[in-house]
Amino acid sequence: MTKNKMADVRDYLVQALEDLSDPGADTNKMARTIERAKTISTVASTYVQTVKVEIDARRLADEIGVMPVAFDTPPGLPRHDEPGDNVSRLPGRSGQR
Repeated sequence: MTKNKMADVRDYLVQALEDLSDPGADTNKMARTIERAKTISTVASTYVQTVKVEIDARRLADEIGVMPVAFDTPPGLPRHDEPGDNVSRLPGRSGQR
């Protein structure tokens, strides 16, 4: 099962913190744990930044009435993937400010 929700990211980060606080870990295990925690932190930061961009894009789409095709259009909304058309018009919006 894919774990790709914010709660899953939080769980990975908390587990990394718990692993780092293991008083019984030997030097080699702790070195591996530190490297793994650094990697988890980097990936989690990238994931969170990506989610923030998606949220900002959806807010902008709601404001102006169009969704760039680079983002998934929510189910039930029209999608315009014709060449040169890089937006999906949201229902009830004119696309004008």
